[in-house]
This record gives sequence, C-alpha cells and structure tokens, in this order.
Amino acid sequence: MTAAECRTALGSSNKFFLKSRFAVSSGASFLQTWLQNGRPVGESMFNVMAVGTIGENTRQIQFTYHVTDRVRVSTGNTGVTGMQITLDGKIAQSWPSTVKYTPSGTALPATKTWAQFAASSVQTSVTAANGAGSNGSTETIFAVYQPSVKIKAPAPGTPGSSTGGDLFMLAPRWDKASYLANSANGGAATFSYRS
Repeated sequence: MTAAECRTALGSSNKFFLKSRFAVSSGASFLQTWLQNGRPVGESMFNVMAVGTIGENTRQIQFTYHVTDRVRVSTGNTGVTGMQITLDGKIAQSWPSTVKYTPSGTALPATKTWAQFAASSVQTSVTAANGAGSNGSTETIFAVYQPSVKIKAPAPGTPGSSTGGDLFMLAPRWDKASYLANSANGGAATFSYRS
C-alpha cells in the first residue's frame, strides 16, 4: 500500500483504512502553533501514517511510517525545520502473553528532523515466533500494535499546541490454519481491530 493510497482512503476523518486482510493503515495530523514571548508567530503541520503489510505465508508484518504533507506558515523564527519528530511502535498487548516477537528493520524509536522527512520514510518489521500460539494446531496469536509520535522543538521556538500522540492501534492476528499454503511453517498473519 502506498502513502498516497493510504492518505486518500483516510481522508480527513477516518482513523484507519482496511484494504485487505494483509494491508491496513492508520494516521493522524499534528498541528503546531509556534509561540515566542507568549505570542503566536507561525504554524506548522504534518501527517503521520503507519502502513502495515504482510507478505504471503509469513508471520512477519512490515510497518512503514510516512511523514507527509508538511506545511509551514510563519511570521517569525519558529525553528520548525529543526523540530525533531520521533516515531515509535510497540506490541502493546499479546495473546498469549508468552509469544516472543522479533523486531527488524529500522530500530524504534527513530528520530529525524522535520526537514529530513522531506523524502523519507521509516520501515520496521515485527515477526511472531512460530510454535507459540494457542487454539491447538492453528497456533493463533493476537496482538495490539501501537504506533506513536513525539515532537521536540529547538530553541527559540515553542510549539504551543500539539506535541505528539498515538495513532489508531493496529491489531494483527497470526495463525497457521490448514487452509493456508504454508501452514506448517508459520502460516500467515491478518489484521483485526480493537479500540
């Protein structure tokens, strides 16, 4: 799933987009009103989208974070180009709780400046261990993946509003049911949702 496809599907009000059982995304907008001496001198905003995709017959999910639609309006020195954006994501809860997950790709949390995200994305993967699921031979695993964003401003600008937040939670489900082509070697993963 591309960033453009995700952005179009989310529009201005949707928290997540389910393209298929193997491709989902969530996103949020972040608006900063910059202050100097307690007075507004400008604004900046950006969108963050987390896109989760699953390869065929695997227990690995790749999450790609896109920082897009960066806009800056200022009448003074807001310091926005040096503002640091930290992207993070973690398995917040797992059933069974004993499942081991292996991260790969870009280590999270990952921090870049507002300017460095001009043509960049962050990719990370999470793999569920085989043989650790429940429900007998299907070895089902449920998890909640929580993407998050933090913002840190450089001096002298102070963002008087949004300093980060969580995106809508993505909830992957792994299994190796018999109907899957690679059921003996880890099966496949899909997504469900919890709020």
